[in-house]
Amino acid sequence: MLHRAFAAVFVMLLFATGCAASQQADPASSVAQPNKEFDISITPGPAISLKENKLVLALTAEQQQVWGNATVSVKLGMDGMEHGEEAVAAQSKGEGRYEATVIPTMVGPWIAHITISGDQGEKQVEFPFEAVR
Repeated sequence: MLHRAFAAVFVMLLFATGCAASQQADPASSVAQPNKEFDISITPGPAISLKENKLVLALTAEQQQVWGNATVSVKLGMDGMEHGEEAVAAQSKGEGRYEATVIPTMVGPWIAHITISGDQGEKQVEFPFEAVR
């Protein structure tokens, strides 16, 4: 009986702490992941859980020609967790720059599943990032 009570308290603490150690984010910093086609960043970096964070996707000049007037959407996911996914539309800021406001719901490692749709069809890109308190 005592083991079950201990296990229940442990599980509640695990969910309350977000399955990770507490860290603080610097609001002026960002985390970026450049690749051949797109530059992706999140500000602040690391992201802050339960707060609005700005995810930016920037097309290179060459990709702006390829994709034309693209639309971009973002879904957040966390491996092994069933948070459900809701697509967030990114806003075009001109010159191939798109911004989306994302809110990770808990501390830990996240993946932004980014979908770019345009003249060339559709492409999906993943952007892993960490959320802290």
